[in-house]
Amino acid sequence: MRTCWEHHQCKVTADCPAYPNYGRDCFAVTGTFCQGQQQGNYRNKIEKCRECTFYHEVMGLVTEAPPRSGPPR
Repeated sequence: MRTCWEHHQCKVTADCPAYPNYGRDCFAVTGTFCQGQQQGNYRNKIEKCRECTFYHEVMGLVTEAPPRSGPPR
């Protein structure tokens, strides 16, 4: 499972409080970086997080297309 910094190809990892242990829970960590800007606490940033493709992936909101059914083999 990839982390938020891998998903976003982020270069700010050394300064990010989610790095290296909270890469799948970044939305719950105060002071993380999003698009190069430091974010606030959960309450202040969750609306922006809910628009994030990585947040959708982590929360299971991204659905894959069902397998195509074809003629039996």
